[in-house]
Amino acid sequence: MRPRLVYYLDPAGYGGAVKYVERLVHSLDHEEFDVHVVCPTDAEMAPFLDALSGLPVTLHPLARAAHLKEDAYLSTRTPRGLLRPIVALARLPVLREAAKTGLAAAALATDSRTSRRVHALLAEIRPTLLHVNCDHFPDRTGRLAMVVGHRAGARGVVATIHQRPQPPVFPRALSHYYDRRALRAADRTIVLSRRFVPLLREGYAAPAEALTIVYNGSPASCFEQRPSRLRRRDLGLAEDAVLVTHVGTVIPARGQIVLAQALVSLLESCPRLEAVFVGRGTDAAYTAALQDLIARQGAGRLRWIGHRDDAVEVMRLADIAAVSSFQEAHPFALLEAMATARAIVTTDVGAVPETVEDDVSALVVLAGDVEAMAAGIRRLHDSAPLRQRLGEAARRTALERFTEERMVRETVGLYRALVGRP
Repeated sequence: MRPRLVYYLDPAGYGGAVKYVERLVHSLDHEEFDVHVVCPTDAEMAPFLDALSGLPVTLHPLARAAHLKEDAYLSTRTPRGLLRPIVALARLPVLREAAKTGLAAAALATDSRTSRRVHALLAEIRPTLLHVNCDHFPDRTGRLAMVVGHRAGARGVVATIHQRPQPPVFPRALSHYYDRRALRAADRTIVLSRRFVPLLREGYAAPAEALTIVYNGSPASCFEQRPSRLRRRDLGLAEDAVLVTHVGTVIPARGQIVLAQALVSLLESCPRLEAVFVGRGTDAAYTAALQDLIARQGAGRLRWIGHRDDAVEVMRLADIAAVSSFQEAHPFALLEAMATARAIVTTDVGAVPETVEDDVSALVVLAGDVEAMAAGIRRLHDSAPLRQRLGEAARRTALERFTEERMVRETVGLYRALVGRP
């Protein structure tokens, strides 16, 4: 009988964590595993749901549950309801600790109720293996699935943490009770960067023997040495432009405005420079600010073209690929740029320093440094030999270390070890 492998996803939207599961599900041997996916089915997840169609996968809709502590971790969200007066009190130094304890107690009560609902859902599915994917940690309900996984019948529980773990911010024993339990309950916790290991061990007492690094990888199609199936004129670009591309969801963490500011500063001195931003705008205010900057100062040479299923083909048109993020784990956009032999300028976030070497396979700059980003782009703009050297070195590194085949093989190896299969 095939092991029943259940992927659990409760992401903030379609991003790297969802794409990771999408690629695993596509690459698995479905004769070996009976695959089930638990995830939200709202409009934001439409690309993922479309990618699953036609595969032998059973889908289980997950209703989003509001989570009090989520507002405390993600400061960009506006507190509402009962949380508003608690957060207001927390701003007064004399009441800060009492307010934090009240918020932690409320979060613990909410977690307890939510964990029972998550347990009921998983117990109905009866997983042999449960793979929980947290697009950040602590996340919405994924860590609760880790806690109840074995109780719901799973012989093995695997978790992947896709972003830099948030540091504990409330009284640890109370507020982080379920967070710490989750990491003790998982048989294996996959992290995407060595930088995340001490954060999980020191902040949440994660057992060292359960933490495993499995880097992301690019699919074989990205390594094909061929021109793009698109033409520059299809996107309104000049054929002789030195083209910069950025691929990623339009949110503050991806730093598109920093990149746009760097590009604007170069337009006068680099008359052939053009740039295309590719990605879904999920943060309305930030997307509007980016569009306004492009419209006012882009001189018609910067453009945002929204989400495209063929983002890698747009990247193949580019001379330079930029990764401007403030926060990443192991960005697929970086790996795809490496696989397609693009010259890359990237910020030093997450696993980037473990993936590329500055001035060998990419130019690495500090996150948020507009001048450093502009200087890196200027170097690549001015030197075609440098672009070729960095692009070839990046592709060699990706072939050696960062293929999707290797990512899937290592992950499936964990599955087989947990269910006792060779």
